[in-house]
Amino acid sequence: MSRVSIALSDPEATVQPDKTGKVCPSFKPLIVVDSHRFIVGQHVESASEIPSVTPALKQARAILGTKLESLSADTGFCSFPGLASMEEHSDRILSPPREPALGECVLPSPPGDGGLPDAWGPAPPQTVRLPMTQGKFDKQAFSYAPSTETMVCPIGRPMQRRQVAEDVRQKLTVFHGQGCASCPLRSQCTDAKTGRVIKWYEVDDKKQQMRASLREPANAEQYALRKETVELTWAEFKARFKLTRFRRRGLVAVRAEFALWCLAYNLWRTLSILGLT
Repeated sequence: MSRVSIALSDPEATVQPDKTGKVCPSFKPLIVVDSHRFIVGQHVESASEIPSVTPALKQARAILGTKLESLSADTGFCSFPGLASMEEHSDRILSPPREPALGECVLPSPPGDGGLPDAWGPAPPQTVRLPMTQGKFDKQAFSYAPSTETMVCPIGRPMQRRQVAEDVRQKLTVFHGQGCASCPLRSQCTDAKTGRVIKWYEVDDKKQQMRASLREPANAEQYALRKETVELTWAEFKARFKLTRFRRRGLVAVRAEFALWCLAYNLWRTLSILGLT
């Protein structure tokens, strides 16, 4: 049975850790900032920033009068609902997926001599670092080819595609490992008697494309600008405006309060550009 924490002082708030790790009733504000560091969209929700994406981006489009040229968002927005909401308002999305930790493993020698002359003997085992989750290979350690919808395991064995379905509004493909019982890396891959199973969602395709996109210098440079725009704006809120907690209770009141904070910030930003601060 799951437990839900309710704050008696504000039942609409979600009890969760803040940035310092302190557990307290909180709300989740979101802002959209342009290249001049003006706030062009904002919204507040109780438990997550994802539901705020669409209303905040609609505000931004109404203010700017056009579809957004590009959108840069942090890792928390690289999910199926987050990407789907952003794709409605921009054709260029930059949001890095979460990357699992890397773990060391030893890949066995490939079949045959590995292309080496017979006198040299077989190719030696190769030590590599692969993505791991809870001590097992993460799905990112497996090679997926979207054009053929095929999956290959870390040892180089093709996996069998057994199921394609629609799950939670997105396509789901299920791959099953072959020969897992005799695999030398089994202990690092799976404890299941039937072998490793990979569930590959439509959003995994998008994350794979996002990783490739962010490796392009132009996109990496564009994403780095977040430090000078939205991240700097949040820093100004906390350091200059001392906004670390909302002073109102209830979601409607908090939304009104945050809208006023954003208005005050834009006025300060205007005066700052004019050299009047």
